[in-house]
Amino acid sequence: MKGKRLLLTGYATPQLTRHVEYALDLGATVLHAGYRTVHPVKPPAGYIFTPIAQDATPGMRLRHERGQAYQELVGREAQRLRALVDEFRPDLCHTIGIDLIFDLCLAGGVRPLLVSALGFLNYLVYEKAELKQDDRNLTMVDGLIVGPPMMADIAHKVLPATIHIEPLMVGLDCRHFHSVDSATRAKWRRALNLSPESLAILSPRGWARGYNHEYIVRAFTQALPSLPAPAYLLFIAIGRSGDHSKSLAYFEEVQHLAEELGVNEHIRVLPAFPSQAMATLYNAADLVISYATPDTFGNTVLEVMACERPIIVPALPTYPGSIIADHCRMAPPKNADALAEAILDMIHNPPPAEALSAGRQAVLMHYDKAVILRQLESIYDGLILSKPAVKR
Repeated sequence: MKGKRLLLTGYATPQLTRHVEYALDLGATVLHAGYRTVHPVKPPAGYIFTPIAQDATPGMRLRHERGQAYQELVGREAQRLRALVDEFRPDLCHTIGIDLIFDLCLAGGVRPLLVSALGFLNYLVYEKAELKQDDRNLTMVDGLIVGPPMMADIAHKVLPATIHIEPLMVGLDCRHFHSVDSATRAKWRRALNLSPESLAILSPRGWARGYNHEYIVRAFTQALPSLPAPAYLLFIAIGRSGDHSKSLAYFEEVQHLAEELGVNEHIRVLPAFPSQAMATLYNAADLVISYATPDTFGNTVLEVMACERPIIVPALPTYPGSIIADHCRMAPPKNADALAEAILDMIHNPPPAEALSAGRQAVLMHYDKAVILRQLESIYDGLILSKPAVKR
C-alpha cells in the first residue's frame, strides 16, 4: 500500500480510527470522508479529513429513515463524494459500517469499494440467514470484511461469488493493552477512588440496549450479598453515540433500576476514556463483564484478554472454536441468574495467572496489530489488483 491513495469513509468510531492508523502505517495517503475527524487536534502526516453529510439526523445516518428526505440527502451528498473522488483519485475506497455513507459510496459510483460490516450483519447469525431489503445492495460491492470466520461462511451463502469476503477483526496494539504490576494497579485504583480492599466489577460497553446493562445490574444485585465488601459495579459515561437521546434514555432506565433494587450506592459511573486508555480501567478492575447480544466478536473482549484480566462474556453462536471460547468465562445470554452465578464463581475461584497469560498469548498470535496489518495489506492489494481502479 505504500504510495497508494485510500478513501476511508464512515462515522468516527474506534474501528475507523484504527483503520486510519493502519493505512498510514502501511504508507498510504488517507482521505477520510465522514461526519467528524478522528484527529481533531493535530492530524498526522498523510491524513486528510473532509466533512460529508453533516446535516444528517442520527436516524438517517443509520438508514432508519428511508423516505424522500433520505433519498434527496443521498443524491446531494453522493455528488459531493463523487467530486471528492474525482479530485483525490483513490486506488481503493474502504467504508466502515453499512450506513448512510455506504449508500453515498454506491450512489456515487465509488470503486473499487470495500466494506467493513462491523455488527451491521449480526442478524444473519441471530435471525434468518438472508439479507434484509436495505442491505441487498451489498451485492454491488467489490469486497466485504466480516468478523469471525463463521460470519464469512454465512456471507458467502448470501452474496455473489464474485465478492471478496474476508474474516478480519480490527485487532489491537498489544503494546498498549497489557497487564501492569501491583504498584501501578494500586495507583490507578486510587485515581479512580477505589480503596485497596474494594471489589470492582467493570462493564465497559456503550449505552445501547444490546449491551444488556440491566441484566448486569440485576446479576450484580443477586451476587452482592456473597461478594467481598465493599463491592462496586463500574460503568462508563455516555461517549460516542449514534443517537444520544436513545442512549441517555437507556442510561437513565438502568439508573432507575439500580435505585429500585437498592444498589445505586454500589454503582459508579466513570468518565469516558479514549480507546487506547481503556487498559487503565481493565487493569483497575477485579472482573470485567462484556455481555452484549447480539454480537459477533467484540474487540473489547480481546482488549481485556490482552490485559490478562478475567472476563465474563455471553455464550454466543459466534464464539465456539474461537480464542474467546477457549479463554473466557461464558454465561448464557440475557440470564441474570446465570450471570450472577458466573460472577460469584469468578470472584471466589479466579482463573490462575497462567490461564490469563495464555489468553494474552492467543490474542498476540491472532489479533495483534502486526498480524492484522499483514492481513489488511493483503486484502487491500488483492482488491486493487483484481478490480478496476478509479481512472486518473
